Amino acid sequence: MVDFGPVQRQRCLFHKLRNVMQDVMGHADMTREEKQERIMAVLRDACAVYEAPTADEARQRARAFRVTWGEVEAKAVATLERDFEQTLTYYAVVAEAQAAGQTWVQTYVRTTSGLERFNRALRTKWRQAGAYWSEEGMLAAFWLVAQEWRDHDRATRIRWIRPIIAQMLDTG
Repeated sequence: MVDFGPVQRQRCLFHKLRNVMQDVMGHADMTREEKQERIMAVLRDACAVYEAPTADEARQRARAFRVTWGEVEAKAVATLERDFEQTLTYYAVVAEAQAAGQTWVQTYVRTTSGLERFNRALRTKWRQAGAYWSEEGMLAAFWLVAQEWRDHDRATRIRWIRPIIAQMLDTG
């Protein structure tokens, strides 16, 4: 049994929104272009929920999303509403960090997408080696992945992990 203590659970918004998008059904008479427009409209409204400045505003926007799409895209609405409160945890986490004098950026707290990509690259590197005979060898593999990610798409994908990568590259 592992006890994580007071750790709060945050559902990944990237995955939540992807699932909402996948659950847009449209109707049989729609052309492909009309279906794409519907998907984009639903996704735009779902994204707006999480762009709210406060959790209460996000809840209000979620209610408006239900009113707008509830009858024509019931499955997408149900997906947004499933575990909805766990998608708002980041508001409390960021507020708690601010109260402790720390600055956490909401964007990085509310999704696991970037972290998953970095972990996938680590797993790939570690599978290539098969085993590490020393801690230095394992750290070297981590350094190689970090170096590769630092050089890959500097402006967008890894902005959230740059401080961690920088620290790893500067040590030792």
